[in-house]
Amino acid sequence: TTAECREAYKALLEAMEAYRRDNASAEHPYDVTESIANAGFDGNTADGWTCSVQPGSIRQGVAEFWHTPFDICQTLTGLPAGYYRVGLQARYNVDANAMPFNLYAETADGGRTEAAVDFAAPVEGDPANGAGLAQQANAFEEEPDGSFTFVGPIVVEDGQLTLGAATAGNGLWCLLGGFTLEYLGAATLDLDENATEYTVAEDTEVQQVTVARKLKADGRWNTFCVP
Repeated sequence: TTAECREAYKALLEAMEAYRRDNASAEHPYDVTESIANAGFDGNTADGWTCSVQPGSIRQGVAEFWHTPFDICQTLTGLPAGYYRVGLQARYNVDANAMPFNLYAETADGGRTEAAVDFAAPVEGDPANGAGLAQQANAFEEEPDGSFTFVGPIVVEDGQLTLGAATAGNGLWCLLGGFTLEYLGAATLDLDENATEYTVAEDTEVQQVTVARKLKADGRWNTFCVP
């Protein structure tokens, strides 16, 4: 019946999503951006975000901070334990003596990772009159995968992760086009003596190793060596 077909299709989609999640890695990340409330400043608001100062303006899903120190962040809870990567589509237009504009992620135990946004935003005319913001918003739309800064892999153990962007400087025009969040896999490694090869993402710090091995009963030494 039609209802049965729909249920079968739904089950297939869920199985595909579960497979992608269970096999996520740095090379094949699983997108969990939906865990972020208002990740792309939908409706041209900062709803869902904690802001030290409100954005000067938000247009076409792009928020700007104009010559002011700021910190905009959001704390996520209930995330599955594992590795994550945070992304931000962003640009800046810097004046002399300005402080860096950074993307950051922080775990519940205070571990913090950050990276400087390194994409310039040349504009025509005076950015303060709104024309510059519209120009940059159009540029983001034309190149949806461009101008991204990333931090990670970040280990989340208790389900909590704070992500955001900040600067302590005054002489900076900052444009935020939206955040992303990717799951890179569990912070565990399961080893089986019958497997011939294991691949671990570069710079991955495995938190737990489980070894499946049969101990021999013939009186010989049984060894397991690690670096």
